[in-house]
Amino acid sequence: MDSAIRHAIYTATARIVTLIGARDDGSLKREFGMSAAVCAELFEMLAAYFDDAPPAISVPPLDTAFGATVRGKIPVDIYAMNAPATWGVDCSLWIDGAPVEPVLHLRFAHIAGRLTLQHQYIDS
Repeated sequence: MDSAIRHAIYTATARIVTLIGARDDGSLKREFGMSAAVCAELFEMLAAYFDDAPPAISVPPLDTAFGATVRGKIPVDIYAMNAPATWGVDCSLWIDGAPVEPVLHLRFAHIAGRLTLQHQYIDS
């Protein structure tokens, strides 16, 4: 995978995680095209993991994001999908410098020279 694409996907993923953690549905809609319903579902799923009080979440630091497995997973796993110029992302969420159970799943496509978010959900 091209390192520029990988870095752009990591940066976009980090921004999405920051906005989800801040419950900023306006910015998620403006910057990534997420609907209010999808934002609400993501916020609810995150709250369910942390007893309605989600702490400050983040992505793994860049220096460990693509390296050795943490709890049996690559912290930020970016992989090519069957569709051209489309990548899936499985991103372990972190709190206070350590991984926690929820994983954010995203799908990006490179369309007209920019990354476009196509799909997202949280699970374990």
